[in-house]
Amino acid sequence: MSIYYKRLPGFINYKAGLELQERLVAAKPTKDVLLLLEHAPVYTVGRRTTDENIEESTRLRALGAHYELTKRGGQITYHGPGQLVGYPIFNLSRLNLSVKCYVDRVEKSLIRMLADQYRIRGQTSEHTGVWLDDVHKIASIGIQVRHRITSHGFAINITNEPLDWFRNIVACGIHGAKMTSVASALNNNSISMDDATLAAANAFGKVLDKEVQQLDDPEIDAIISDVLDNID
Repeated sequence: MSIYYKRLPGFINYKAGLELQERLVAAKPTKDVLLLLEHAPVYTVGRRTTDENIEESTRLRALGAHYELTKRGGQITYHGPGQLVGYPIFNLSRLNLSVKCYVDRVEKSLIRMLADQYRIRGQTSEHTGVWLDDVHKIASIGIQVRHRITSHGFAINITNEPLDWFRNIVACGIHGAKMTSVASALNNNSISMDDATLAAANAFGKVLDKEVQQLDDPEIDAIISDVLDNID
């Protein structure tokens, strides 16, 4: 079995990303699909927060970002240009993984990506995600699993563009943590998002011991096109 990855073009509206995941999970695809994309600026809040904080959401929307409540795990975070977001639509039964082991594999995949592509040493901590040290966090993880099918996933900062947006929140509810990026770690402002996309897909393949292929599936491509072509 292989992992099939698809890079979505442009900056994807967050609600379109949610709808796309819902449609793919409902379709119960016979392939394990890794969607890779960048979102238009949005602050999202996980299921630990049940009600919208009107004052907070108004403040953040005034910055030019959307604000969305979600069903993923975790607390508030940011998605936007310069950040690679991955939505694995994986069948955990097919991969023979528990939810806990799956989260571990996602973390290991991002650490492998950083090491192989950028020679950056990532690490885990008591908090979910990938860190460069005790203070600097480079990637966030928040998942949902229904009927053994995964959705939501990870976000890793590639360029420095997301960092200013993160300064407006306490990312993931972790006081004292600072978000960083590949560009910041390497002091290099010309990091390619295309290279990061391929590096992420290859890292998942290595960690899960699967071949990696670009997605070429008419049924799945039709769902993707239908959602992206009908964004309000």
